[in-house]
Amino acid sequence: MRSAAALIALVLAAPVRAETPAAPAALARIVIDGSINPAVASFVHESIARAHDEGAPALVIQLDTPGGLLPSMQAIVKDILAAPLPVIVYVAPSGGGAGSAGVFITLAAHVAAMAPGTSIGAAHPVGGAGEDIKGTLGRKIVNYTASFSEAIAHKRGRNVEWAAKAVRKSVSITAEEAARLNVVDFVAKDLDEVVARADGRTVDVAGESRKLALGKAVRGAEGHVRVHTYEMRLSQRVLNVIADPRIASLLMMAGLLGLYIEFTHPGLAFPGVAGAICLILALAALHVLPVNTSALALLLLGVALLVAEAFLPTFGVIGAGGLVAFVLGALWWGRSGWRGDGWRRSGLCCYAGSTGRRRATRSWTRGSGSR
Repeated sequence: MRSAAALIALVLAAPVRAETPAAPAALARIVIDGSINPAVASFVHESIARAHDEGAPALVIQLDTPGGLLPSMQAIVKDILAAPLPVIVYVAPSGGGAGSAGVFITLAAHVAAMAPGTSIGAAHPVGGAGEDIKGTLGRKIVNYTASFSEAIAHKRGRNVEWAAKAVRKSVSITAEEAARLNVVDFVAKDLDEVVARADGRTVDVAGESRKLALGKAVRGAEGHVRVHTYEMRLSQRVLNVIADPRIASLLMMAGLLGLYIEFTHPGLAFPGVAGAICLILALAALHVLPVNTSALALLLLGVALLVAEAFLPTFGVIGAGGLVAFVLGALWWGRSGWRGDGWRRSGLCCYAGSTGRRRATRSWTRGSGSR
């Protein structure tokens, strides 16, 4: 009885945790400054989900791109059209533009705005090295992308005729012309003006008409818009770097060359290991393989190489390559960014670290024994 009374007294005496005040509403924002690639597509997908989970009134995509990969652009457009919250695309800063793939992303936005001194257009599809695509295949791709741009423009009530011309004739226009031709909604000098002019507009969000309430809700005491800027994760930053067309081409050539040397000179080990890793990275960077598939391939390659190290006298070459492949695969595996994936990546990396230490110790011991 006395123990029960003491327990009750302890509970009553425990300090009461104060309720954490709700954070003031803020616009979510991401900045895309560069080519459209698998890393950017993944970043946009995660940012839309995160902004919705955090209760942001809208997501602003500040866009400045010369273009990018067709599959990545399509993934971004699909995510924007199906987004559970309004997505505002703001082509900025001055001097930037929405070229090629950026045209489709801008047209897909619930609200599209451009900064003075920017441009939009030139969406004609080209090959990976910037060359024209000839013959029947070229005509098919042009017809498809033109109809895709028309469908997006029609969905958002924008200029369908210009959207087709941007693909078929590579037309490009200034921000002021884009606003006059109903390609974008308006021209705004900064984000404060974007919010002021977007406030009160009625947009279609996931099939429902919604009136944007962005005025006082996202402005601080000084009158400026409160913004929460999201950044890419480490795995996305790595993929964004290697997705540069020049780097991806170098990785592809290095991969093929490494495998050729290994097949013509069996037993060298290093060219084959490096070539296999470079080839998988290039396929992921060029969106030939989905990122998760590439991650799985790297994990399996890493495991195979680490196992092979135990039976082949390569003095750590294969083991080091396996460790690199395993870490890269662990970095990209489960790229959705949800909280539940964190422990999986951490566990994989911890396993890679402990395995690396064991392999390094074994290789050092084997090398010492051979001297």
